[in-house]
Amino acid sequence: MKITSLMITVLFCVCVGQIKSHPDTCTLEASLSGQLIRCQASGNGNSTHYLKPLRFQVTNQTIQPLTVALSSGTLFDSSDEAKQNLVVTRSEWITLLPDKSHELELYAMCTEMSDASPSEGVEYHFSGMAGENLLAVVRLIEEKGYHSVEGQMAVWAITDGASISRIAGFDTTAMNDLQQLVSRLTGQPVPPRNQGDYMTDYYTPQYQIRVRGYVEFYVPRRSSVHLAMFDENGCVVRELLKEPLVDKGEYEFRFEFDATVYTDPRYWIKLIMDDDVVLTRVLELDR
Repeated sequence: MKITSLMITVLFCVCVGQIKSHPDTCTLEASLSGQLIRCQASGNGNSTHYLKPLRFQVTNQTIQPLTVALSSGTLFDSSDEAKQNLVVTRSEWITLLPDKSHELELYAMCTEMSDASPSEGVEYHFSGMAGENLLAVVRLIEEKGYHSVEGQMAVWAITDGASISRIAGFDTTAMNDLQQLVSRLTGQPVPPRNQGDYMTDYYTPQYQIRVRGYVEFYVPRRSSVHLAMFDENGCVVRELLKEPLVDKGEYEFRFEFDATVYTDPRYWIKLIMDDDVVLTRVLELDR
């Protein structure tokens, strides 16, 4: 009984007050520093770097139930310097019974646009919390559900100094919200909207050399669907199609892009359904 009482006291002292609205909840940092949990994080090769690129397993090492709060803005660094570091873009509260484990895929985004996307199994470790500007962008992404190409471009505008004009895609609401926020945070002016501009107008773009293609796929249930194009490092270069809601059935999803803008010899076209990559095709270009 004395050992049990001591354990309860230690657990209470570490956790209480960490999150005011959840007094029985520990932050990830407090849980790790107090050795209350054991966790493993690794790359998810079946996702993109802006959706769910991180597999996370956590084990409760105490003899009491424990809830771990993993907040948006949490940073994870890769053990491989060639792979992207990540920032969590959706908070998770993980409740664990004593000596039990739970595994999930974390919503996160890349914070290094020049590195390669996370590959399956590459190890990651907790490295702290995002700074003020990045945290502001991540919180808007979480609040509005902008787990998208536009959201990733906004993160890169903060972490890599990418141009605010790159925050573009089919979701013009997300594009406007994120551009306005990044402009306030960095001082970059919001670029003018030019109809027909290939890089910013996704609905009526003007092409010089048009490449067309299609992907055939059976959608087994009502889902959101989008196509995106990636380079050899697994980094997204352009969104090709976005359908917020598609009914069950057989589809031929058509896409096109300008070969004078995207000049690599090959690209990877990924079909993403409800935030999961379900199909990948390599597109070879005869240059």
